[in-house]
Amino acid sequence: MASTIRSQQKADRRLQILAQASQLFAEHGFRSISIEDLGAAVGVSGPAIYRHFPSKEAILAELLVGVSQRLLEGGTIEAARPGTPGEALGRLIRFHTDFALRDRNLIRIQDRDLSQLSTDEQHLVRKLQRAYVDVWVASLVDFDPGLSPSIARTKVH
Repeated sequence: MASTIRSQQKADRRLQILAQASQLFAEHGFRSISIEDLGAAVGVSGPAIYRHFPSKEAILAELLVGVSQRLLEGGTIEAARPGTPGEALGRLIRFHTDFALRDRNLIRIQDRDLSQLSTDEQHLVRKLQRAYVDVWVASLVDFDPGLSPSIARTKVH
């Protein structure tokens, strides 16, 4: 049982680090925040962060890859739920609006700091984003069958 409590505490601390990193990176930029700054924000020493993440770059990757995965998973679920094409499109709009209002920091970080990821991680984020756009394109074409996928893609963007 002690290991379960310890595991939960470690998982909670990891989430706390990600939340603080999201806020600090959005406010000041990835390069302006040190591991010591991040540690201070969560109430630990800077080096203690390395118990949870191998590097500051790994934190950024988890934030940006993670949000892209969540968008794709959530969008896929919303598009697949039963209903008319119009209802599916409405669910996608609500889903993305909720994301944009809730996760403004991640949008700002993505816009400013995506280039700080490794090339492989940048490609993964872009691949996930393309798949998310594809969910929208399919939903828009279902809603308006006369629309070509290329025009739908332009409208989605």
